[in-house]
Amino acid sequence: MLSDLRTGARDGSDRLVLEFTGQAPPYTVTRKSGPIDDCASGNRVAGEGQYLVIRAEPVGIFDHDGRSPYTGPRTVPGPGGAITRAAVSCAFEGQLQVAVRLAGDGLGYKDFTLSGPGRIVLDVQQ
Repeated sequence: MLSDLRTGARDGSDRLVLEFTGQAPPYTVTRKSGPIDDCASGNRVAGEGQYLVIRAEPVGIFDHDGRSPYTGPRTVPGPGGAITRAAVSCAFEGQLQVAVRLAGDGLGYKDFTLSGPGRIVLDVQQ
């Protein structure tokens, strides 16, 4: 289950971290042009621009009592160098998708996971 979504600057890159209550789930990262719509409602969650979209599944969204360990905002601001913001664009039926808006085209990135707690990390070069 997602427990935190945060951004920050680190060593010439902007970083996005998705933290989980257990191990990091399988995921993919793809480039996509906006706009980006919510997978369940179809509502627009992110406008025009260039994005890296992280898609992870299976991800539990709610516990057995209907509560989510992540109570933060669905959109978080970026540090301002390479990532301008990140928006949850899907949290439905075991799917989690986060659209990361880039400050420019063709920015290089690397993604990886960490453990203790499980995290998906995306570093985008400034």
